[in-house]
Amino acid sequence: MKTISDFQKTYLNMSKEYEDERNRLREKISQIEGELTELNEHLNNLDCPSWVDELVKPIARMMLTKMPDRIFEILGPFGLNCNTSIHFTKKGDEEKKFSERNVKSITFRPTDLEHGIITVVDYSKENNRFDKGTIGEMNKGNFVTLPLPDSLDGIMKLVK
Repeated sequence: MKTISDFQKTYLNMSKEYEDERNRLREKISQIEGELTELNEHLNNLDCPSWVDELVKPIARMMLTKMPDRIFEILGPFGLNCNTSIHFTKKGDEEKKFSERNVKSITFRPTDLEHGIITVVDYSKENNRFDKGTIGEMNKGNFVTLPLPDSLDGIMKLVK
């Protein structure tokens, strides 16, 4: 027959096993928390690619090959639609930089950045999607967008 001390030994052995397992799990949790902290730090420091830097700027540089007498400036993104324009001006006289005949422009709008899709804003056509005075209208949301051509010649035809 078992004695009280047998029960105590069994209990103490089980308690020790419990404490050992609990300590092992706590150590593992602590290790994983450290890894999680490192991963969160890495996640927070990731550089998100900029659609302006990776799409608009290369397009502007490519377009310059067709306009070697010009320089470009990228302005934007602006407004809820993140419209971003490239303005090409003739090299030289700063005072005439933005005179009407000196500037050629094209404006892009990110449409589906998960798929790298940007469109060209056509300021000559309105779709009247938003009522006058609404945020959508004030953010140039009523202007039609056109698919971005895949060729440089196609893009150049959209420059105004």
